[in-house]
This record gives sequence, structure tokens and C-alpha cells, in this order.
Amino acid sequence: MAIDSVALFNALTSLAASSGQFDVVTGHEPKAAPTLTGVSCAVWVSDLRALQSSGLASVSMRIEFTMRVYANMLQEPQDAIDPRIIGATDAIFSALAGNFDIDVNGVRYIDVFGSDGEQLRATAGFADQDNKKFRVMEIFVPVILNDVYSEVA
Repeated sequence: MAIDSVALFNALTSLAASSGQFDVVTGHEPKAAPTLTGVSCAVWVSDLRALQSSGLASVSMRIEFTMRVYANMLQEPQDAIDPRIIGATDAIFSALAGNFDIDVNGVRYIDVFGSDGEQLRATAGFADQDNKKFRVMEIFVPVILNDVYSEVA
């Protein structure tokens, strides 16, 4: 078995797009500033590490994705920016908790509670891109994959 990275990216970008919260969803960290109206989401891989496997001669993996939610800092009304970011983040959390294997072959679960490292979590912040300021929420999505590699003596 190998990591089906295409299926993982498709599952996460589809999950974000189907939430109805985003104007744009991409499967990469954007090279140019996202849309200046509405809310955008970008998905990329941020960490990959081996885990003790369920089998005697196999290696499981933990792959962590970053899903960054963006909103223009200059949108009006300004008091609505954080509630929109939180609403979009809440929709992603709800979808991940409700579909914790994201329907991808080999996925054991989304590590919601951090049984194998950091849990599903989000951190608010700011990002500058193309001389534009964005309010962001970075969602860290740890995915546990069963028996990805065989150990050979």
C-alpha cells in the first residue's frame, strides 16, 4: 500500500467546498492573494511521520494537513470577520467529526482527540499576501493511515 495523496486532497477540498462556507477552495497554498470578498480555503500537507502499526511487519503513518481559512481584513462590517471565520472553521470541524475516516481507503481516522500526536485544532492569526492583509484560521487536520509500508528484514 502507499499513501493515496490525491484521494486525501480530494476528500479535504471536497469537504470544504461542500460546506457552502467558501467562495474558493484550493488544494495548495496560494501563490497569489485569495479572493478579497467572502471566505477562501486552501489545503496543503504540513507534516508526515511514521507511527507504530497495528500489524507486526508494517508501518502506519500520520499525515497532517493545514486548511487555512482566509477573509480580507478590510471587509465591512469588521465585526463580522471573525464570526465568518469561526463559522467556516466550525463547518469543517463538524464535517470531520461526522466523517472521521473521510471515505479514503487506508484512513484509520481523523485524530480528533490527539491519540497519536496533536489533536484536530485551529489557530487564529493574520497573513499578508500581495500587500493585502487577511484574517486567517489555520486548521490542523491529523489523519492516521493504516499499514502504509511493509517492514522487510
